[in-house]
Amino acid sequence: MDDATSVLFDLPGFVVIECVELDDGARRVLIMQVAVEHGCPRCGVLVGGKPYDVRESRIKDLPFGERPLVVIWRKRRYRCLEPSCRQKLFVERSSEIRPGRRSSQRLRRVLARADGQCRAYSQVAVEYGVSWWLVNDVAARAAAALPVEPPPVRWLGIDETRTRRPRWHRDPVTGSWWREEPWMTSPTNLDTSSGRAILGLTPGRSSKSVCTWLDAREQAWREGIEVVAIDPCAAYARWVTASLPAFNVDTSLPNRA
Repeated sequence: MDDATSVLFDLPGFVVIECVELDDGARRVLIMQVAVEHGCPRCGVLVGGKPYDVRESRIKDLPFGERPLVVIWRKRRYRCLEPSCRQKLFVERSSEIRPGRRSSQRLRRVLARADGQCRAYSQVAVEYGVSWWLVNDVAARAAAALPVEPPPVRWLGIDETRTRRPRWHRDPVTGSWWREEPWMTSPTNLDTSSGRAILGLTPGRSSKSVCTWLDAREQAWREGIEVVAIDPCAAYARWVTASLPAFNVDTSLPNRA
């Protein structure tokens, strides 16, 4: 491909090898890394030349134009040349597409900014052609990196979210199975004109988990709350009556206390 195609695609460290139109009207873009040498992730020895093999991985990236864009990363695998290294084979890596992920960093940055605009995850997912789970993962990681002390808020929202899919675990003694629900409670700022939207994350979705988070705030911070909006959840309602006795839970208004 002409260098102009790589410049237009504008993914740092990558070049466009091929761009074709598929039968359904979508465009397929094949990319490879520019670097010809790559370090072993275990010992750091640089390896180049002919790779051990090449594999293709489909990557979620920013939309470009009106038609769907299918991005394929042609990854090279290398054999480590250090005899004492236990990493026999490794795949080339990129800071723009982190190991273990199928989405580019520039897409994740855009999703994080969209989440900061207090938009529904489903709407963001449809706009960028990604799954709800990816938008949720980006938002959860961004919330985990926020400062511990949130800014003062007048309108506080309380809702739960899943940070990942449920997992099944087996007890090694009894042999019975139990399901782990990775729920997190997310306090949010409902006044979109002031401050950040997500104030933090706290494990679980019980009244205790919310009370623990709220008790960590200063008294002046709690007294500044004027409105609390919650899910129709008994645990959250108990939290309101326990931690904010001045509030009355009004069940006639959906999702609001």
